[in-house]
Amino acid sequence: MKVFLILSLSILFLQCKKEEKLSAGITFQFDKSVPMKYQEFNEGLDEYNGSVIYIGHMPKTVFIKYYSKGIMIPPPPSPIKNNFQEKKYKQDERKYDLMKQKYFNGYLPVFISQKDIKKDSIGNHNIRIEANTQDTIPYYSIPFNNYQIKAYKSFPVYIKNISTHNLILPVGLLGLSYEVLNKSNKWQILYNNNWFICGTGSFPKRYYSFKKEDMIIFGVPYLKGNFKTKMRIRFEYAISNEFEASVDSEIFKRQR
Repeated sequence: MKVFLILSLSILFLQCKKEEKLSAGITFQFDKSVPMKYQEFNEGLDEYNGSVIYIGHMPKTVFIKYYSKGIMIPPPPSPIKNNFQEKKYKQDERKYDLMKQKYFNGYLPVFISQKDIKKDSIGNHNIRIEANTQDTIPYYSIPFNNYQIKAYKSFPVYIKNISTHNLILPVGLLGLSYEVLNKSNKWQILYNNNWFICGTGSFPKRYYSFKKEDMIIFGVPYLKGNFKTKMRIRFEYAISNEFEASVDSEIFKRQR
């Protein structure tokens, strides 16, 4: 009887034991010389940026460099009218390229199928998603009008493939959205500029491969405002843990 009781308690303990956090043991390194600021809502629309920091097996240390949004496209021709403009254009282009090399990782590898490929439906049944607002990390962005690096205060979001196979993710939709408890006490999705990949359109034969047991780490800018509420992060149908947040309540009206 005593042995049975011990076994029962042991099983109960194991069932009640909390699952280890995805963020456990992961540390970030980044350029601390760039001051961080809060991003205004949709501030990054006319800026070069990306939201994925890392993809692969669970790391111990991550040096923050973002993967660029979308897929690689040929650069536009230079608007050259005279030698002075040509020199200035090349100087700006060189500065821009050096900044991208320092703070960005290029583009995520894209796979191409010979025929239209069916993407996986993503939910909490095949991925784990965790937002960790205990960490503050930079979200790098380069404005197209001055090529000066900006760093927005952000937090990491971890996604792990817990399914039995590699997941097919569509090109152009690898982004996260905020879900915020509004004044009516209902969850409302807020689409900041970071949730979508502008300009990629629909590519039914192109896809990202998210390998089983691999992890994707995103950087997500904090929102700011005077309305204190609950927030969570959504990736398709998968929803993260809830956490405290402050937002501008006017956003609810603009995004009904």
